Amino acid sequence: MGAHDDEGSGFGSTFKLLLVIFFIILFIKAFFLQAFCIPSGSMENTLIEGDFIFVNKIVYGPSAYNTIPLFNAKLPGEGSSFYSKPKRGDVIVFEYPGDRDQLIPTQNTDYIKRIVALPGDTLSLKNKTVYINNVKGFKPAGLIYKRNFVKPENQTDENIFPVNSNWNEDNYGPIVIPAKGSSIKLTPENVFWWKTIIDREMNDRVVSFHNGTIKINGKETDNYTFKKDYYFVMGDNRDNSLDSRYWGLVPRDMIIGRAMFIYWSADFNTHSFQFTNIKKIIRFDRIFRTIE
Repeated sequence: MGAHDDEGSGFGSTFKLLLVIFFIILFIKAFFLQAFCIPSGSMENTLIEGDFIFVNKIVYGPSAYNTIPLFNAKLPGEGSSFYSKPKRGDVIVFEYPGDRDQLIPTQNTDYIKRIVALPGDTLSLKNKTVYINNVKGFKPAGLIYKRNFVKPENQTDENIFPVNSNWNEDNYGPIVIPAKGSSIKLTPENVFWWKTIIDREMNDRVVSFHNGTIKINGKETDNYTFKKDYYFVMGDNRDNSLDSRYWGLVPRDMIIGRAMFIYWSADFNTHSFQFTNIKKIIRFDRIFRTIE
């Protein structure tokens, strides 16, 4: 009996230890760090497909780690002075807010891009060059262009955000990035620019335009005050990145955290997984590289 009791006690202790470790890992993942795999080449050359990175979830404060594990419940909070604020040039991981005209995203996935413009900034692109408040913007070290031509201003792209802007990915804007508490004057010309963002803030299709009259929640109006801060993000591989130019702006509460460093990198696309190819598959020169 004594031996069986010892075995049972040992099993119970091991189970409790594993349970504690499990919840510690969940706690760390929820509030401090998250692993993320680079799925595409939109951030090339800064990050390439097959890079595995750690994301700092606490750097921006509570809204950057706002989900309780297992319960999928949101934690309130806009951050505080103790935390950093997202800034231009930060490489961030965020929840995809949805396609340009979607109220609710059909894909529940995380994206990684670089912050180009902050709330309140005026952004424009002139022949691919980014301007923030009429000054040339930050140029990442890994920035690349794979097209050897520029789309002229008069070559519009109907897939660009915002709808009916008559811009393209190389000549874009100017556009003012909404800041929490800032107001805009709504007109027949721009109401559809902001319709989806306003609808998302109200969690319903509330904006309508008929016979020259703009209504929000059935009330006629010509202005709107934003409830959130927004960010304009782009990939470092500028000619091969579906980013804010196409699907729109990232609200503050969807930012998960800032990319820290590459902890692992492997290339399974050009080399088959064989023991003799390990040195070719593992990109040793990228491991522990910081993300700037």
